[in-house]
Amino acid sequence: MLLQLRDIEKSIGIEEILNNVSFIIEEKEKVALVGVNGAGKTSVFRLLTGEWVADGGSITKSTSLRLGYLPQMTNEEITAATRTAVDSDENLLTLYDSLDQVFDPLKKMEVEMRELEVKMANLTGLDLESALKRHDKLNTQFEEADGYEATSRLKGVLRGLGFPESQWQQPFGRLSGGERTRALLGKLLLERTDLLLLD
Repeated sequence: MLLQLRDIEKSIGIEEILNNVSFIIEEKEKVALVGVNGAGKTSVFRLLTGEWVADGGSITKSTSLRLGYLPQMTNEEITAATRTAVDSDENLLTLYDSLDQVFDPLKKMEVEMRELEVKMANLTGLDLESALKRHDKLNTQFEEADGYEATSRLKGVLRGLGFPESQWQQPFGRLSGGERTRALLGKLLLERTDLLLLD
């Protein structure tokens, strides 16, 4: 089980939005919330992400659950959400670089591994043993996160979302609202969340 909602209730002021909502999502399931505008679909997502707190009932999540959420956004909201793609020179990052930021933790890990490899050439005894253990731990984490396939994964996601290679070096700020939404989806796909919520 990834998560379970049981007897969820939520009101805003005197308006009841959700009443007695219950469901379970299992691993590898694909679930659609279907309803007219205002039925409460976005409200459920806000509860799942922790943006809102339920007035009643319970939400149970697996302990290691990683949620990804792509909310409904206007063009103005998309622009605000993607301002983090601006570098220190106030120039927008490229589409490619903005998605590549997902792998910053892996890059730091790889840098530390390379530094350890250089240091180990001059270490002996307990210092060498400690450095080897640290390197082995980092290497295991790097491999488990598919660090060696990061670049091919990134290119695959860009192609899969319909971005031609000629667009990869385009400044992020020049993308249309729809293209920015696809790019944000690409980031979520690269982060490999356990549950992806698409509003």
